[in-house]
Amino acid sequence: MTNKVLISVCIAVFAIIFQSCSDRDYYDPTKLPGYVAPNPSGLDYSTSHNVRLDLNYDVANGVISTVDFYTEYPLTNTGSLRTDITPIARGINVAGSTELSRRIPSYIDKLYAYSPNLFVPLVSSAKIANGIASFQPETISVEPANTTRAGNAGDLWKRVSIYELKKREDFYAATSGDNFKYDIITPDYQSNIPAEIMTHIGNTFGEYERIPVTSEFVRDATFTVVKGSKNNESAKIYLSILAAGCDQKNSLSYFVYTGDKEFSELTKEETAKLEIITLLQLANSNNNYFSHMKIGLTPGNYIQLLYKNEHGQFVEDFPVGAKIGWRLNANGFDETNFTVKESQVRFSVPVWNDNKWGSQTYQGGTDSNHTIQFQTIDNKGNIYKCFGFEDERYNSDEDYNDLIFHVYSDPADGLSELPEVKPEDITITETYKGILAFEDNWPKKGDYDLNDVVVKYQSDVTYIAKAGNTDDATALKVVDTFSFVHTGATYRNAFSYKVNISPASISSITILDENKNIKKDYTTQIITDGDGFIIDLCPNVKGVIEAMTDGEVEVPQVYTVTMEFKDGTVKQNYFAKNCAPYNPFIAPAEKTGVEVHLPMYPPTKRAEKSYFGTEDDRSDGGTIWYVSGENIKFPFAIHLSDVTSFRIPKEEYDISTTYPNYLKWVESGMTDYKDWYK
Repeated sequence: MTNKVLISVCIAVFAIIFQSCSDRDYYDPTKLPGYVAPNPSGLDYSTSHNVRLDLNYDVANGVISTVDFYTEYPLTNTGSLRTDITPIARGINVAGSTELSRRIPSYIDKLYAYSPNLFVPLVSSAKIANGIASFQPETISVEPANTTRAGNAGDLWKRVSIYELKKREDFYAATSGDNFKYDIITPDYQSNIPAEIMTHIGNTFGEYERIPVTSEFVRDATFTVVKGSKNNESAKIYLSILAAGCDQKNSLSYFVYTGDKEFSELTKEETAKLEIITLLQLANSNNNYFSHMKIGLTPGNYIQLLYKNEHGQFVEDFPVGAKIGWRLNANGFDETNFTVKESQVRFSVPVWNDNKWGSQTYQGGTDSNHTIQFQTIDNKGNIYKCFGFEDERYNSDEDYNDLIFHVYSDPADGLSELPEVKPEDITITETYKGILAFEDNWPKKGDYDLNDVVVKYQSDVTYIAKAGNTDDATALKVVDTFSFVHTGATYRNAFSYKVNISPASISSITILDENKNIKKDYTTQIITDGDGFIIDLCPNVKGVIEAMTDGEVEVPQVYTVTMEFKDGTVKQNYFAKNCAPYNPFIAPAEKTGVEVHLPMYPPTKRAEKSYFGTEDDRSDGGTIWYVSGENIKFPFAIHLSDVTSFRIPKEEYDISTTYPNYLKWVESGMTDYKDWYK
C-alpha cells in the first residue's frame, strides 16, 4: 500500500470515527423517519394551559365561596367528600364578579367543581373545550336516609296547615309526579338577603363543616318575643328559608307557649295542649342543589307565622313573652298524597328528643340537640336572627345546615339576642407542582436528554377574601420550594427565575438555602426587570448537588422562597396566570450572557441578545423565543406540569428513548398523548 493510499484510508477512517462521535454527542432528530419541521411559532412544548373556569352560580352577586376543582367525582355514595383524591386547583369565587382562571394540565379534559358554601352548587362539572370550562350543577345521588321513628313528647302530633289557617288556596301551586313542586305565589313579605349575610352563613355552616356540640350555636332554637310595636304588647313574626343542605323532603312545624316556664320544663300534660302548626309541608329552598327536587322558597320570600289566642283564633300578633319552638319531620313529606308522615321527629327542645346521636363519638355519644341558633349582621347594621336543623340521627355530618331559616320580626328588635356569627376573612391555599428539565448547550443543539439541570418545585399560594368585602380575592402569600434533583451537565449552571409581578406589590421575600440559612432578604434588594423581578436562587446547581452526593446517589437540595404581598395588590387570577414555576432559566457560568428558558418564554434584561437567531436557535427577538429550527421536535427546556417524579433520561440519549410517546405527542401538534410523561 502506497503512502498516498494509506493516508486516504486513515482520513476516511478518522472521518467515520468523528462522524460517529458527532452523532453520539449531538443527536440529530431530523434524520428520524417521517420528520417534518413545522413552523416554530406553533410549538411551545407546554404540558399545561390556562383554562377559564365559568362557574354559573345562580346566586346573588357578591356571595363569596371557596371552590375546589377535581378530575374525578368528589363525593362518596353517602354524599360525603372523598378523602382519596386531592384537588387539581382551588380558588375563591365571588359571584357576579370573578371569572376564575387556572393553569390545568393539558391531558385533563373534564373537571368537577366542589364548594361547601350553602348558597352555591355542591358539585358542578364541565368539559374543557378551547380553554373554557363552563360548569353545570351535578345531580347528587346518596344512599337512603335512616327512617327510624322517634318522638316521646306527649301528644305533639296534632297539626294544622298554615295555608288552611289563612284560607289561601293559592298559597301553594302543586303538580304531582317527577316534576312535583311547590311555589309561593304571593309571599307575605319580601326582602333581598344581602350577599354578605349569605357569605357569613354559607361559609360558617358549610356542607360537611362539623359544628361541635360545645359550640355556642348548638342550643335550643326557641325564639322569645321581647319587644312589641303596639304599646309594646305584640309583634309580627315572619320566616324565610335561607338554605337546605340536605337531600331529604323535610317538613317544618312550630308551636307557641306564653307561660312562665321554659319548654324543657313543661309536663307531659302541658305539652299535649300545645298547638303544632305545620308551616311548610315541604321545607326546601329553591337554591338547594343537594336535593334532586331542587324546589322550594327563594331566600327573602317570607311566610307570616300565626298565633292562636285565648279565644281559639289565629291572629297575626304574637304577645310579648311568647316563646316559639320548632319541630322537623325528617324526610316526612309524602308527595303521593301531599301529607306529612309523623316519623323521624326532631324538636328544637333537646330533652324532647329520644333519638340521641348514639354512636357519634364526635358529639360525645349523648347529645340530642338537633338545632343551632345565631344572629349575623349585614354591612348596614341590620341584624338577621336565624336557626337551623340537623335532620339525621346516626351517621350525621353534624353541620346543622339541613334547614336554615331567618326569622324576622316587626319591630326589627322584637326577638331576643342570640350568639353572633361574625364575618371572617376567607382564605384558601392552592398548590402547584411540577418538574423542570434543561439542556445547557443553547444556542447549539444538544443531545436532548434534558438532564443537564432537573428541578422539582412545589408552590403553595394563599388567597384571601377580606371579611365584608365583595371584591375579588387576592394573593396573600406564596411559599415556593425548589428541589435540585439532578445535574448531568459539565457546566456550572445557575438557576434563576423571573416573576412577572410588580415589585411594588411585594412586602417581603425571604430565601432559605439548602442548609435552611437565610440566603438573602429581597425586601429591599429585588432585582427589577421590566414589569417584574428576578430571583437568583442557586449560583451553581452542579456544585450543591455534587457536594451532597452519596456514592452515585444524588441528594435533592431544597431552596425555599417565601413571598408576601401587600394587602389587596395582586388579584388571584393575575397571580394564577403568573404563578410557579414563573419564568425559570439556567445560566452557565462558562458562557457570559447565556440564559436558557422554556420555549416561548422571553429572556431577562441580562441576556446577551447577540446569541439569538444563531446556531440552532430560531428566536426572532420579538414573540418567538428559545425554539429550534431543524431540531423542532426537541426543546432546549421543558416543564412537566402536576408531577412529582421524572424518569431522568440516560446521558446522551434523547428524551424519546425514555418516554416513547413523547414524539407521538410532538408530531400530533401536542393534541395526542398529552400525558406522555405520566
